[in-house]
Amino acid sequence: ETMSARGITVPTPIQTAAVPLVLKGENAILHAETGSGKSLAFLLPTLARLGLLRGQGALPKAGGGDGELAAENGGGEEDETGTMLVLSPTRELAVQ
Repeated sequence: ETMSARGITVPTPIQTAAVPLVLKGENAILHAETGSGKSLAFLLPTLARLGLLRGQGALPKAGGGDGELAAENGGGEEDETGTMLVLSPTRELAVQ
């Protein structure tokens, strides 16, 4: 709902290329014009992998393979915690 309210209803080309890679836990280097959706191309799948996107149309939480998020916590159960570090080269980009 939040994205639709902001006019975001269809992924941009950079998002279409990057989201599947990031969801799998693969590295991705994105190069595109300002305003092309690079930030969301990284953030949305990362939030989904952390299980922070839920609701209608949310991306599925990743699991399995090299992109596995669950860690063994002594008993082999899934650890539902995670950490995301976002680095920004400039204050202007951090505000965005």
